Amino acid sequence: MLKTIIDRYGKEKAELDAQKKIVDEDNAKIKELMTADNLENAIGDEFKATCKTIVSENFNEDKLLVVLKKMNVPGVIKTKEYVDMEELENAIYNGEIDATKLASCKERKETLRLTVSRIKK
Repeated sequence: MLKTIIDRYGKEKAELDAQKKIVDEDNAKIKELMTADNLENAIGDEFKATCKTIVSENFNEDKLLVVLKKMNVPGVIKTKEYVDMEELENAIYNGEIDATKLASCKERKETLRLTVSRIKK
């Protein structure tokens, strides 16, 4: 049963990947053509397309900090504590910190990964 599922999965995944490549290429071409013709909407026989440029903005925090420091507005800039991992490693290496006492601070993540590929003949 497992052998059958693996083989079916491999075939279906290969077809899906090939289809995704075609869809991604069509997506890029539609965007290119609509942008070149300055079109926001286009209609086919069965489907319609809308192509808009969506703009999102966020701050570059490093630049923002520089500007805000010059403005000297109280309460806007906060100090964030962090662990200097290099200093921590040095302290453990030099025996200043017992690493076993930090065990409860470690997080472990396990991910089950499935890789299926065609058998080469």
